Amino acid sequence: MRGIVALTLLLTMGLGNAGTLPDVVIFAGDSIQIKVPRRDYTKVAENIAAAGSDAENSGVLFDIVLSKRHPSGGNESDTGTVCRETIATCQSIGRGVVPYWLAENGNLRIGSPTAPVQEISLSGRRAFEAFHLCAWNQNGVNMPVGGQCYTLVLPLKNKVVSLSFLLGRNAGCLNYERCWWQELKKARWIADNVI
Repeated sequence: MRGIVALTLLLTMGLGNAGTLPDVVIFAGDSIQIKVPRRDYTKVAENIAAAGSDAENSGVLFDIVLSKRHPSGGNESDTGTVCRETIATCQSIGRGVVPYWLAENGNLRIGSPTAPVQEISLSGRRAFEAFHLCAWNQNGVNMPVGGQCYTLVLPLKNKVVSLSFLLGRNAGCLNYERCWWQELKKARWIADNVI
């Protein structure tokens, strides 16, 4: 049934020829299985995160790199993390690596202390999302908040997955669903296909 849903999504999202899967890069690593559209990404890589590389946390925290076919804003990849613990544990061992944390009041923060976090559903799975400013590099000039980023956090049964995407240059648009609809559609499709 999941294969039928994935093929249906491929058709409805225009992510390629659903009859064949060469338009999708499928990556299965130690911590994650993920599908990405081949027209947008060349490969997916997984590495044990530096914060999780000590003996006590070995194999708990992983970095995910989605290499872009067409780099933008000085970024050659979108990124993610996988942590084989709860959000509370992951944010403490992955401080500085995972893009999420629990504020003093217990609320989940993603990407920025001031970015609003929304709960959404991806095929019945609970997920959290935030739109936050991020770096943008144009013609060698780095603008620390010149980009518009989008991060999803998926607390799954035995792990927490985060995926961060550079949507484009920050143009001051606050109607994210309208301004970035194609990029959001792709990002949510990728997150929806995480196992």
